[in-house]
Amino acid sequence: MKKGVLFFVFMVLCHSMLFSQNILDSLLTVADKYSDHSQHVSFLKEKAKDTAYASYALELLIEAKTYASGYQLPKDAELYDLLARKYTQNFMHSYAIPIYDTLFMYYSHRKDTSSMIHCLIDLASCYNIINKPEKALSLFEKGEQILAESRNQALKFTLYYNISHFFTIKKINIAEKYIQRCFDIAKALNNDSLFLESLIEMGRICVNNQQIDSAFYFYEQARTLIDRMDYSQRIDQYYNSLANYYQVTNNDEKSLEYYLKSYAITLKNKNYIGLYVTSYNLYNLYTKMKDKLNAERYLLLSLDYAVITGIEQYKSTSYYHLQTLYADKKDYKRAYEYAVLYNESLNNMYFKEFYAQIADLTLQYELLKKQDEIKSLTQENDIKTLQAKNNRLITIGLVIFIVILIIVSFIIYKHIQVKTKQKINELTLQNLIQQMNPHFIFNTLNSIQYYMYNHSELETNEYISKFSQLIRKILENTNNSKVKFSDELEAIKLYIELEQLRFNNSFDYQITLPSDASLDEYKIPTMFIQPFVENAIIHGLRHLKDKGLLSITISVKNGLLICEIDDNGIGRFKAEEINADNKHKSLSLSIANERLKLLSSSTYTKLKINYYDKSTTPGERGTKVIIELPIFK
Repeated sequence: MKKGVLFFVFMVLCHSMLFSQNILDSLLTVADKYSDHSQHVSFLKEKAKDTAYASYALELLIEAKTYASGYQLPKDAELYDLLARKYTQNFMHSYAIPIYDTLFMYYSHRKDTSSMIHCLIDLASCYNIINKPEKALSLFEKGEQILAESRNQALKFTLYYNISHFFTIKKINIAEKYIQRCFDIAKALNNDSLFLESLIEMGRICVNNQQIDSAFYFYEQARTLIDRMDYSQRIDQYYNSLANYYQVTNNDEKSLEYYLKSYAITLKNKNYIGLYVTSYNLYNLYTKMKDKLNAERYLLLSLDYAVITGIEQYKSTSYYHLQTLYADKKDYKRAYEYAVLYNESLNNMYFKEFYAQIADLTLQYELLKKQDEIKSLTQENDIKTLQAKNNRLITIGLVIFIVILIIVSFIIYKHIQVKTKQKINELTLQNLIQQMNPHFIFNTLNSIQYYMYNHSELETNEYISKFSQLIRKILENTNNSKVKFSDELEAIKLYIELEQLRFNNSFDYQITLPSDASLDEYKIPTMFIQPFVENAIIHGLRHLKDKGLLSITISVKNGLLICEIDDNGIGRFKAEEINADNKHKSLSLSIANERLKLLSSSTYTKLKINYYDKSTTPGERGTKVIIELPIFK
């Protein structure tokens, strides 16, 4: 396993250096054609603007920024803004944040209030998507302070609109307060376009708050205003919002009508991201309506637009559903082809940031190194001396690398000899853990699909970003058979929060930890608790009409970690009645039982999972599960 990791790192570094060298050579070759370095930067910017392929545009802009930095050109606000937006478009928000910070300082120095506010809004959006809402809120508050004495009502409208959108899911009452300010500004300016945007946003707020009648009232007002003013801007977003509204009310025919209208306008505007989202929504709607032919058609279209945008998250989603669609049609050849593409897309998605960072750093290093060489090696003798020195260093480095590789290989070989039996058990457990990955990802993608039926594009992107964090955490944890309790607990919290978003906060949760134990020092089996939490939510709490409660209590007893998962859902017996016609067996719980047997065998401890249906007790309902797990240090 260690040899595989060493080989992987070595190959990544080689690939990154080769990739960066190719970019550098290309950069220097084209640069020779330009006597003015800023002219080459402009060339790269224009090329990035002309392409619809988001990943390629990002590579061009990284190259432009590195080139400008290498030749110490003045800061180019347009370049930085383009780069930040391409980072966010490629779901690399953590890379966009420092770019926006630099832009904000630049605009502050120039006292450009309008650009400052737009920069703060973009920054807040990035922090919100990477799950730092407190930081996002502080940036919005900073924007309000900047505009406190401003008379620019249109700029205030933009800020208030984005604050309202930020609170749409979190706190409906605050969202309504800020959108009301937007209405007041639109009336004061007598601006129908701003008033229309406020109506559409208010309708979305009402849908999220399950105020269906109020939502219909605002959408009807919006439609009347659109007809009167022959409004064309952002009309596709209005149709999408209206389609989402009709989905909530189970009026599929109306929902289909407005999705198709939105698609036509988005196609006319060549908005490929919008075309992907609308095509995917149409696929889901046709699937719900059991129109398999049109469902397949729009799913293939969503893949076409995902490829055009170059956004890996979009491609992986389309690949996944295509493999499922063709498997259901028993077209196993095409199902296999899309399954391979889905797997490749996942790999690209999770290593994309890593490759970008390595390529960027290596490119900067190589560029600076070549500049230093050009300045210092003015004579032929100096060049030969440096080449000889480099050759010696390479030879020494190779010898050291080979020696280290031999030593590490010998250590790994001895380790494998000593730990053979333990390794077999560990690999068996790891295999069972890896079986959980597709099961878990499938269930969570279903959650995303459900969420997209009922929410806007921006809200769905926020949900997908949280989902990406959870998947990354799960994949990191499942690399080992044992993880720190705090890491497992963090993944569980992320999962519960996603399900709260999915089911409109229809249940609360609480986690109780012992005060006398240092749980951070403990390790437990990876991803063992999550399937039982999922079971409590999906089969217990989801069916409640009133507010549900999920309680997780952790304690330590006799060297074991005791986890109690208690819900006030409908109970096991009632859940079995509901699912009586469903022949699907719970893969996650079967795997959990098999893992528990292996853990009992390898730790020489009798471990148990006990289930209690509380509905057998008068006045109570729900299910309690008590799990005993071994503790590793």
